[in-house]
Amino acid sequence: MLGNKWKSVVHLLHMEMVYYYKMSQNVEIVSNLRPRKILAEGSTHRLSTLTFGRTFSLFTSGITTFPLPTQSSSPGGITAGPDGNLWFTEELGNQVGRITLAGKITEFPVPTANSQPFGITARPDGNLWFTEFDGNAIGRITPSGSFSTFGIPTANSRPDGITAGPDGNVWFTEENVSKIGRITTQ
Repeated sequence: MLGNKWKSVVHLLHMEMVYYYKMSQNVEIVSNLRPRKILAEGSTHRLSTLTFGRTFSLFTSGITTFPLPTQSSSPGGITAGPDGNLWFTEELGNQVGRITLAGKITEFPVPTANSQPFGITARPDGNLWFTEFDGNAIGRITPSGSFSTFGIPTANSRPDGITAGPDGNVWFTEENVSKIGRITTQ
């Protein structure tokens, strides 16, 4: 039961537990186990595995939420874009979204059917790059909404995390096959 200004601290001494719950609003997790993470409203999340005296806190004061136009779209990754907006993926909505700092949301359907876009990163080339978890591909979207798709040669790799590397390329994880991939962007 989350209130507008809810805070909970859990301290475990001799056991390991995994906490799941359905979000009724966005929540920021502050943890000594992981960096800060914003959990999205309307979806079920695994908070963390807590062991031997670990502590975590949930804070909701000062958080503003912005409902997405597509219900149950399951937002995944989010990143600051080169255009001054925030860009995010909608895993079950099969879309990439853009939200202005004022909260105006635009959604762009990913051309690959049921690809489940998840991770997203901005590149200095002015585009956004994202993983297509079930599409087995890396996608690129321009700030104007044009898409390109790059297939991954490893079958059923399930790309997940993605980041812009210091070498100017895009690096990503292949969850299902325990690999790290790189796509050159030149």
